[in-house]
Amino acid sequence: MYGLLRQLLFRVDSETVHEWVVSGTNLVEPLLRRLPPADDPVEVAGVSFPNRVGLAAGFDKNARWIRVAEALGFGHIEIGAVTPRPQPGHPRPRLFRLPEHKALRNRMGFNNDGLEAIKIRLQNARPRRIRVGVNLGKNADTPLEKAADDYQQVMDGLWHCSDYFSLNISSPNTEGLRSLSQVDTLQALLAQLKPQRPLFLKLSPDEEIETYQAIASHAREWGLAGIVFSNTTARREGPLSSVDTLGGISGAPLLERNLDLLRRVRWTVPLIGVGGILSGMDAMRYRQAGAELVQIYTGLIYAGPTLPRHLVRVMKGCP
Repeated sequence: MYGLLRQLLFRVDSETVHEWVVSGTNLVEPLLRRLPPADDPVEVAGVSFPNRVGLAAGFDKNARWIRVAEALGFGHIEIGAVTPRPQPGHPRPRLFRLPEHKALRNRMGFNNDGLEAIKIRLQNARPRRIRVGVNLGKNADTPLEKAADDYQQVMDGLWHCSDYFSLNISSPNTEGLRSLSQVDTLQALLAQLKPQRPLFLKLSPDEEIETYQAIASHAREWGLAGIVFSNTTARREGPLSSVDTLGGISGAPLLERNLDLLRRVRWTVPLIGVGGILSGMDAMRYRQAGAELVQIYTGLIYAGPTLPRHLVRVMKGCP
């Protein structure tokens, strides 16, 4: 059924379809709530999650889909990236399907409605079972040396209506942002932050393994609650060599590299595994590689709205 619908939707611009889906599913959210809860409770970084499956940042940039995500069986949702001030992002088109790779390419540029508008929606989305993380972004015109001010402003504004934060230093679509992942720079940045909720660090999949090892070894002393691994890739190797170089790629091309890196690093804090999860087996492989939680985005586009509940069933009871 979804396969036929997907063929029709894939004929329309990706971002337009995304807007249709968000608006349309909000209209039928009361019907979706008739589905039974997807329960497999787990505590990670001091937060109690209804299950291990989450919706990755980027899908619900503006906190418009929280209730639908809960009804579809997600245990958590990461909204954003949220910046202090609204910003439009890069010009459209900026979201592209790569069906031959089961992937997406995006160059969105942290488009979002800004802290104040998102705060109101988060407050109105109560009560809720689903846990809400806030992906922290900086405005495009904020100098890198002032990035901590933007991150702190978002945390100060949203800590009371969220469950954890995810520090985004890894988007390839904000100029210079990935330079913040260098160990000395990152240490100085984290020293400036005073998070009121558990703070996860969202990493790029494109760094050298020595960078991950250094971050992992210092994560606890820097006050990190966990690692989100990973963001989109800017690499264009092998089958991706002919893909436009603008933006980051998500989906199936990330799976094997991400799993390999998770296994090769001795992580000292909890992990959220993201990238290329299109099936229950993919999710289980992340779990076996050490991820306490998993997140999907591209998998939802290609596998459809039954995927989150399927992943919960597959992972349920997995030690």
